[in-house]
Amino acid sequence: MEWVRRIAHELRHLWQYKYHPEYNENYIHGDTDKDGYLNQISELDAEAFAEKLVYLITGEDFIDSYTDCDESVKEKVKERMNAIEINHENIRNLKGLLGFIDDDM
Repeated sequence: MEWVRRIAHELRHLWQYKYHPEYNENYIHGDTDKDGYLNQISELDAEAFAEKLVYLITGEDFIDSYTDCDESVKEKVKERMNAIEINHENIRNLKGLLGFIDDDM
């Protein structure tokens, strides 16, 4: 599911460019400032969306497997996940396309 998470992360950036271009103002690259990169809204939001999507598909929480960030970043991602709404019909369709069996179908 790592590949789904990565694709979802990057697709969320495309969504941000359209609906929240301010998220990418003064973007900080990871090679210059890792803490700044991990703590900026564009990355927190993209990670939160990807994590929530994978969680809704698999029922598994992968955020604790992150090793390249501290606990405060994980907590910010978790908070952001709670604020993001994803249409459950779309999740059900995506699960079907990915070959996941949904007991609710």
